[in-house]
Amino acid sequence: MMSESQYKMPKVDIVLISYNTQNLLLKCLHSLFLTPQGIELGNVIIVDNASSDKTIENIKAYYPGCIIIGLPNNIGYAGAVNEGMKKAKSSWVFIGNADIEFRNFTLSNLLQQAELHTQNAVCCPQQVYPNNSYQRSWGYFPGLSESLHYVSLSVAFDSLLQSISLKLGLHRKSYTVPYADGAGLLVNRAIFNQLDGFDANFFFYSEECDYCYRVWQAQYAVLFAPSSILMHHRGSSTGGELPSIKSLEMLFKSKIQFLEKNGKQSQIVPMLLIMIFYYIELLLIKFVPALVNQHSRNAWKSHVLSMITCISLLISLLFPSKNTY
Repeated sequence: MMSESQYKMPKVDIVLISYNTQNLLLKCLHSLFLTPQGIELGNVIIVDNASSDKTIENIKAYYPGCIIIGLPNNIGYAGAVNEGMKKAKSSWVFIGNADIEFRNFTLSNLLQQAELHTQNAVCCPQQVYPNNSYQRSWGYFPGLSESLHYVSLSVAFDSLLQSISLKLGLHRKSYTVPYADGAGLLVNRAIFNQLDGFDANFFFYSEECDYCYRVWQAQYAVLFAPSSILMHHRGSSTGGELPSIKSLEMLFKSKIQFLEKNGKQSQIVPMLLIMIFYYIELLLIKFVPALVNQHSRNAWKSHVLSMITCISLLISLLFPSKNTY
């Protein structure tokens, strides 16, 4: 048996997806190559979804060693990931957005936890905001389970406890989760290929949720590793701190798509109703803070937009017409 001192971590390939995010992507690559990761990097693959900026030119100029796949059309996040994975060679591949930045030993801490059990197919890090505050890194599958966790505020309480633990620097053990947030995932390449990768029918949002659902169905596991830290500029590619109605529609429609794909259509209307109540709950809770704090005010506006989106989708489902969803 190989001792811990004799163990050598395998290489990890990197697949990063870009769409008009040239500056964020350069920062991401700077962090990857300039911070210690404790492992040997394999192929670094950049998949560009037909950006109109100078993403490809910049990568060629600053990081000529990267493999660049310039797609002629925007085929969505899931499709781009699948294209990038075709070039991967290592047993483990880190898949990420362009709006992330690696911290010290993000990859080695992630890989160490992933390799503890042969059933681990996906391993995700603890995401943080640029100020190093806690960011939720995993979730429940769309439907009644997710919406009830939200409306009961169990997600909020868990996030609060995890945030306190992170601030205090307390040790947190790795544990399995329903699905891992797609901003940064370490995936087992063999299992990824076995499960036919991401479902490209999910253009943007819920592709990682769908993949993790299939991981569990195939008797593999999804692991959250809080010892690995990854900074994520959440929302930077979909409108920033205040999301657009279009991005919110894409988000909730992807949840509906997930439920329809997996034969859970009966949960769609209850999910939307519960989420509408949840956003009303948040608006009441955050009304006073929104009066005095700009960040809270933006969050309050975001909740309003999310509620309006859910109401609109609910109406279109209950009273369908040729011109609605």
